[in-house]
Amino acid sequence: MLGYHRCPQLCGLATQGVLEALRQSGLARAQVLFVSVDPSETAADAADKRRADLGYARLLAGAQPAELPAVERLVGPPASIAALARSVGFVYQPGDAAARFSHPAGVVVVTPAGRISRYLMGVRFDPAQLRTALLDARAGAVGPLSNRLALLCAHFDPRVGAHSGAVMMGMRAAGIAALAWVAALAWRRREAP
Repeated sequence: MLGYHRCPQLCGLATQGVLEALRQSGLARAQVLFVSVDPSETAADAADKRRADLGYARLLAGAQPAELPAVERLVGPPASIAALARSVGFVYQPGDAAARFSHPAGVVVVTPAGRISRYLMGVRFDPAQLRTALLDARAGAVGPLSNRLALLCAHFDPRVGAHSGAVMMGMRAAGIAALAWVAALAWRRREAP
């Protein structure tokens, strides 16, 4: 997960959502890695949030505290943060007085080889979907083609409030192709006796 440790909004909810879904999925011993995109945050900020995460995981575990996820919280220099965010397609930008950064909420599921297997967006996650994503990633599988195509269509640039140019061009091309196909069908029906 990427976000920032002192986030007053969605980062904490998303982390709790992952911990809850892990508990409900039966894969409570998974590894959760949260990386801050805020270069001003310190190791102490990360340690404070990690303690809170583990406390919440213990609360969820109840009488089975031995089955806790491995939770790590990291900070880093700006260049490393930017490189990691770019490598997983995580777009963030400076926020406002209420929130230091504007960014999407979600989880990046990664294979043991470091390849992106799936993206799960939001702050609450379906336990069965998370379980499937984690088991597929453990096996080295990358998400289905339909997921990758959906992600291409969802590439949204929040700075301009529109989809990226490549996505818009692709959508126009698909629209023109669909229109040509319908016109060809109509033409063939017109010529048929």
